Amino acid sequence: MNTALLSEIQAKKDQIRKLEREISRLENAEFISDSEKNEDNLYELIFRQMQDAYILVDSDYLYIDSNINAKKLFRELYDFEKGQRITENMYSLFSDGADDCWLGNSYYEKKVVKIKKDNRVMGYAMLLDDDTDLQTKVLEKTLHIQLVQDSIITGMASVVESRDNSTGGHIMRTKKVVQIFAEKLLDYTEEFGISIEFLRNVVKSAPMHDIGKIAVDDVVLRKPGRFTDEEYQKMKAHSGAGAEMLKKILSEVDNREFVTIAVNVAGSHHERWDGKGYPKGIKGEEIPLEARIMALADVFDALVSKRCYKEAYGYDRAFRIIEEGTGTQFDPSLVPLFIECRKKLEKLYDEMD
Repeated sequence: MNTALLSEIQAKKDQIRKLEREISRLENAEFISDSEKNEDNLYELIFRQMQDAYILVDSDYLYIDSNINAKKLFRELYDFEKGQRITENMYSLFSDGADDCWLGNSYYEKKVVKIKKDNRVMGYAMLLDDDTDLQTKVLEKTLHIQLVQDSIITGMASVVESRDNSTGGHIMRTKKVVQIFAEKLLDYTEEFGISIEFLRNVVKSAPMHDIGKIAVDDVVLRKPGRFTDEEYQKMKAHSGAGAEMLKKILSEVDNREFVTIAVNVAGSHHERWDGKGYPKGIKGEEIPLEARIMALADVFDALVSKRCYKEAYGYDRAFRIIEEGTGTQFDPSLVPLFIECRKKLEKLYDEMD
């Protein structure tokens, strides 16, 4: 994060601390009842110093007062009378325990404090500090960093593919296959216990699934034909190597769910449902779901694409092989859904041809 942005963040924090000190004056003061004549003067003196929204309620969340900025946010406050119950929306803001919130298109840092008298809670004060501009800058900077990281990783994956004579275009094709499959799985998020964000991360991770091949010797990787047993063992090491590589490359990425998914996709996409895969020989649901999804896309592309050791298989043969792998190579709950994507997958490959 650049120096200017850090300075702006610090300035905002200093402003919050100043306002908190002002609020603390209320915490240490006698709580003011409706019968006390100086009520309006005290609050107005404080409110005029505040550029941010401020709302005060009693211990039962009945309205006491608010400043003009709060009324601009919640127009209904213009008509509120003291002792009136606040809206459900405002009550949620007071009670949800969060330190920030979005109201419309604006982002606010939120501070709720208890106002006490003789150690008894008499009411609550809420301060809403508009941090929209700062939050937008942070999000833009974060997005830029993510895009740079994605470009570097995809670039590394492309370098790997350029060294592999047998898999030209495999990276982008498999990503598109995963995208189509993920769209199908959107209708089954509850059944698999997954979210839309999970599926986005799987699609984003797909181009990295073979990144470990960067550690495989050119003599093996570029061999124009089938591998010997020894060469095959060296090639199989790419999945474990890829997982370790991504752990290091993505160590500074804040989105830990994405990191976990990317590592699992790279490390486990050659595992089999029956436990006869590699590198660990795990089976069934021990294999991360994201790797089981990637396995179908990876094998399908290998089947319908020309390789140096085989011609491209037709769609009928490819889908038959996928179906025959149900419960042995592939997750039996995923295969039928993948086959339902056949029309879109055929269209994808026909257009690419």
